[in-house]
Amino acid sequence: MLASLRSFALSALLLASSPALADPPPSRHQRDTAEPGHLLAPEPAPAPAAPVVQDYEPDPAMWRLADEDTTLYFFGTYHVLPEGFRWRTPLLEQVIAEADEVVFESRSEDEEDIDFEAVFGGSALDILARPPVSDKLSETNREKWARIAEQMELPFFVFDRMPPSLTLLFIGVTASELEGSQSELGVETILEEEFRAAGKPILAIEDPAAVLRNVLAIDEAFAIRLIDESLTEWDGESLVTMEDGEVVTDWSMEHDWARGDLDPDDFEEWTEDPFGEALYKVLLVDRNRAWADWIAARMEQPGTVLVAVGAGHFAGPDSVQAMAAAKGLTIERLNQPVPRPASDKASAVAAPAE
Repeated sequence: MLASLRSFALSALLLASSPALADPPPSRHQRDTAEPGHLLAPEPAPAPAAPVVQDYEPDPAMWRLADEDTTLYFFGTYHVLPEGFRWRTPLLEQVIAEADEVVFESRSEDEEDIDFEAVFGGSALDILARPPVSDKLSETNREKWARIAEQMELPFFVFDRMPPSLTLLFIGVTASELEGSQSELGVETILEEEFRAAGKPILAIEDPAAVLRNVLAIDEAFAIRLIDESLTEWDGESLVTMEDGEVVTDWSMEHDWARGDLDPDDFEEWTEDPFGEALYKVLLVDRNRAWADWIAARMEQPGTVLVAVGAGHFAGPDSVQAMAAAKGLTIERLNQPVPRPASDKASAVAAPAE
């Protein structure tokens, strides 16, 4: 279960940066100390980072679109990363210094101001009155479902009534955090702090609440089916892969990103599942099309802009570049992927956590 959901969740994180999608729901302690109206507001609890091996110089993918008075630089980001993971490059530093402003998918203040009751369509009490997900699972998998709630330190009554579309992502991301990834170490978090310290404008390309509403609008039956199938495959023991009592971490997706290696087939498996296909449309196709409109409008204004958004938006046939090309705009790649070492497996897998 971990392998499929972690891959699924991290792929989603390459597309969405809102904490409502990137961070797990509150733990029991966080729930007990939270304000009543914020029962479902996520509060991340980072785990200690596992050591990471990078035997290459990172060079994440970057692009540029320019005319006589406007330059847009595009940096494909990773929203959650383990401690010590290197991703900065001389090219990126040059762009940061040159940029008049930075544009993210959403700003931290926008995310903090999300009216969760409005997005979820009711108060916390209304949300907890939802039919339990476990009622729609097989009998064996109901027990496993309860074990996941326990491992996530959530009261089962709350966990079982969360929107399943978000719960699927929370499970995978929680597993990633247990392996050592943290949203606090993500690219956007760090860049936002630096641009704020430099007094440069920080803008958003979209409303995170709208993205969240669109995710919640996906047919819940699709998500519940995927949950049931994943639970059937799960051994019911741990959300993370264990070997000799230690957590085994696999940073292959992160290494591919840091090398600037964006596989156009990364999201191919999504289309094999109804929930994945619906999520792909909501998180990538619809947003990239809207972003292309934003890009075309922004090119009418002078200035130099760093657009830092999830790397997944730049891969595949529905990429930002493809949507922009349909409008007559050519976004050019500035760097090429870092060659993979002879022993790819050795560089792609981190040492077990101490």
